[in-house]
Amino acid sequence: MVVLVLPLAAAMAVAAPASADDGDGTLNCVNGEICFRENANNSNNVKHFWNGANHWQQENCQLCHIAYRFTGTNHYVMDNANSVRNRDTICTVTLWDVDRYGVWFNYANFQWQSDSYLPVYNVNNGHSRCSFDPPNGL
Repeated sequence: MVVLVLPLAAAMAVAAPASADDGDGTLNCVNGEICFRENANNSNNVKHFWNGANHWQQENCQLCHIAYRFTGTNHYVMDNANSVRNRDTICTVTLWDVDRYGVWFNYANFQWQSDSYLPVYNVNNGHSRCSFDPPNGL
């Protein structure tokens, strides 16, 4: 009986829901990641992704999407990123903004394998990877 419980417990652990996209979880912007920085002056407040994401916060809608925050802070990524670096190995990253009516529009495109962080002036409601369509999750 004990032999059956252990495989079942292992299977249950594998079936757990995936966590939010955190890139590799370190402070360095590594090959393959899409990296947002809260402060362009070498701050450690960063948020890294492997994929596109909706950063948009809607008032009174806490479950609209995952509330992405900078590592080690309670600061939201949405409209708080001064710069972005696209270290993706094959894709352009498209940055999106949302107007006051909830309509998405393309704000900027970042070519893959960027050498440095580029300014985004705190305008970032979401980003898409390998696509010129707004991020999912509305």
